[in-house]
Parts: sequence; C-alpha cells; structure tokens
Amino acid sequence: MIRSFFAILLTLIAINAQAAEKPEGFKTIDGLFAALSNLDHQAMRDGVSDDFILLEHGEVWDIEDLIAVMKPKPSKLERINYFSIINFEERENLLTINYWTKSIFKSEDGNKEAVWLESAIVKKIDGKWLVAQLHSTRLPAEKFPKDVQFEQQVL
Repeated sequence: MIRSFFAILLTLIAINAQAAEKPEGFKTIDGLFAALSNLDHQAMRDGVSDDFILLEHGEVWDIEDLIAVMKPKPSKLERINYFSIINFEERENLLTINYWTKSIFKSEDGNKEAVWLESAIVKKIDGKWLVAQLHSTRLPAEKFPKDVQFEQQVL
C-alpha cells in the first residue's frame, strides 16, 4: 500500500513537472508554427504582435517579410514540427523562452530534416499571448544536436 502511494505520488509529480516544462505562452509559438506549416497567412498575422520582429540568419524581418518567403507547398508536402524547450522565464505578461525546433519535410522525393536554435519573446496583450520577437538560427546538418529530446507538436 505504501508502495502504491509513492508510485502515485511520483506519477503526479512527473505530470506536474511536464506541465511546468511548457509554459502557457508557448501555445502561441505552437500556433505560429502550425500556421507556417499550413501556410495560413492570417493565422500567422493573428499570432504576432503589431511590432513583431524576426531575426533570421542576420536579417531583420517583420511578419509580412516572413509571409512573403512562405511559398505555396506542393500538394504532397507535409511539415511535422518538433520542439525541445531549453529554458524559459514567465512573468504575468511576458515570456522569454529558448528552445530547439526540428521540422521534418515529407514529400514524394523523400524526407528532409531541418533544425533551428531559437529564442522568443511572447507578450500578453489584451489577455492574449502574442509572439513579439523570434530569433532563429538554422543549423547545418553536422551541427544538429544529438542528445536533445524532441517532442512532436500536438495542437
């Protein structure tokens, strides 16, 4: 009976720890990546603040710049996103977060994988979390992290 109690207690602690690993504001980042995968330009706009800025490989973009580079995908292309949170700090209306992103692009020509090291600032504006800044560095294949535990995006 005592073993059962401790097993249940450890399970509850593990569930709470997992919930704490992904802060509430991260749902907005999830939504932005889902919009990127679906080429949903309006959802991309809806997920960012008016002053959104993307620092992409030494370039400074706004949301319209990001949308402009998103090309219509071939009908058989699928993008699956994965994340691994490094750390974060969440306050009442502000989230700063560092994480790894991996995307697998599936097509008739085969699968391709890309990995980025990213950081984001997410602000709560009028009660809604919005991405205000995203800093993204794509890594060459030989620099992909081997020990990172990625979790598939689930919306």
